[in-house]
Amino acid sequence: MTDEKDTDFKKVNNLYALYIASMILQFFPYPIVVVFGFLLFLTVFIYTYVARGKVEEDSLLHNHATYLIRTIWLAGFLIIVTCIFGFTYLFMSFEPGVIDQMGEDMVFSDDLMATLDIYKERFFYELLVANIISFGPGIIYMGYRFANGLMRALKGYRVANVKSWL
Repeated sequence: MTDEKDTDFKKVNNLYALYIASMILQFFPYPIVVVFGFLLFLTVFIYTYVARGKVEEDSLLHNHATYLIRTIWLAGFLIIVTCIFGFTYLFMSFEPGVIDQMGEDMVFSDDLMATLDIYKERFFYELLVANIISFGPGIIYMGYRFANGLMRALKGYRVANVKSWL
């Protein structure tokens, strides 16, 4: 490998590692870790655009950066669409008047967090299913694309069709 190809190879693998690390951090139960993971994700996303702009179109880095950028935009679109289904499920699973009661309880509550905790316990199953419906397909899609791209990157190969949905 030449120095330029070796540098591209390392950058591509580092991009995948940082994206995967930022996604894993999203599942930690500590808000500060989640915020750090989100900021890392945004920083790496911006860096991916910058790095892609600095290299030639036929380089390994350009190929994988385009693939990663497309992956994130497609997963974001998928999550937006599935959130509609998740919210629909959530509101259809509540008994009539429960949402109005929740709103009143929160407005007139002295301890808002305690009120939220009560509703989280009462509707745990519904909230869990709504979150799985909303975010599950996007996370699975992103995981599949990251794994596929990483396997090719580790071998030093380009992604065959960066514009494909799969």
